[in-house]
Amino acid sequence: STLIFTGNTTFLDNRASCSVEGGAIYTLDSTVILKGINNFINNAAAQSGGAINANHTVLTFTGTNNFINNSANWRGGAISTYGNNVLNFSGASSFINNSANAGGAISANVNSSMTFNGTIHFTNNGHYSGGITCGGGVYMGIQCTVSILPNTTVIWENNRATLGGAIYVRDASPLSYCRPIASFVPKEICFFQLPGQNLSSSTDVKLIFKNNLADDAGSVLYGGAIDNCKLTHGLDSHSSGDVFDMIVHNNDTYYNTTSKISTGPIQICPL
Repeated sequence: STLIFTGNTTFLDNRASCSVEGGAIYTLDSTVILKGINNFINNAAAQSGGAINANHTVLTFTGTNNFINNSANWRGGAISTYGNNVLNFSGASSFINNSANAGGAISANVNSSMTFNGTIHFTNNGHYSGGITCGGGVYMGIQCTVSILPNTTVIWENNRATLGGAIYVRDASPLSYCRPIASFVPKEICFFQLPGQNLSSSTDVKLIFKNNLADDAGSVLYGGAIDNCKLTHGLDSHSSGDVFDMIVHNNDTYYNTTSKISTGPIQICPL
């Protein structure tokens, strides 16, 4: 099925308690396009996707998109995706005061891909009380990627979780860490991708982190093989670690016992 919203839309105070997923919208094997100004405010789901739960769906937002005060008890305070989803944002998008256990704003799982194009703000997400929380702003599951197009700025500010105040990424295979040179060990795909970029002179992509907090580890990022992963576009001769350093602007001041960028025990390699 295909569902298209044109003009301005507002989804306000919707609840998914019996069906447990998708407070405002639930999609399966669909294409959903939202144009104009889209507001998702005070929606909630008992399980996943406080505003939207998407399965095997192409979900496209254009124009201006605001996700404010949405919540889920498990995944994706604003949006949860699971299984071969494509999530596209263009224009201006804001995720403010959304909460969930995994992915205060967005939870992407199992071969889900996202594309950011324009200006995206993640602000004050992930303030869920109880248990271990992962990814105050964004949770990215296994084999999930985000492509950041030219002239795009993504800002994470004042997000909080136990692990990964701004972003939590499921770790890569131990082999990709422990034997990165061996030809028979494929590199993991980097969770961040920069299609069509030329980094030889300067980059027009910015990932900005301000005052995010992780109670245990990784106020900016927890997980992700940023130093030894595969960029699907060559990006000149730069390594994935070099590219990450070029696009990240780290102004975080709140972090406690561990570094702002932290990784899990999967990086411990046996002798």
